Amino acid sequence: KGEFNTALTANNHPCYELAGEGKITHMGKATTSSSYCFYNPYCTSGTTNTVAANGDEVHSTFDQCTVNIEYPIMYVEGTFQVTGGTGRFANASGSGTQSTVWNLETHSGTTTVDGTIVY
Repeated sequence: KGEFNTALTANNHPCYELAGEGKITHMGKATTSSSYCFYNPYCTSGTTNTVAANGDEVHSTFDQCTVNIEYPIMYVEGTFQVTGGTGRFANASGSGTQSTVWNLETHSGTTTVDGTIVY
């Protein structure tokens, strides 16, 4: 389980990059960065790299679709797959769900993840 506050760092429509920080089980305080592209007007897929304070990384892919927009807030839900990592997370696997509350005016939001990781 974890929660990250993120902000848009690059806009190359239809692809974007985010960065943020938060706290996640098994890692504690961590930073995250994601690259993603829209594959239809309301759905995205991409990759995420989450880094623990000691430098160990978890790599994952995700797929999310917008479920509701109450301008300026957009609610997004999806799934993720752990694809590996470094340090103690080398060869890690796992999966779960994620939900994001995104502010379309400030280009920032909060993502909550819940799932399993095997390492």
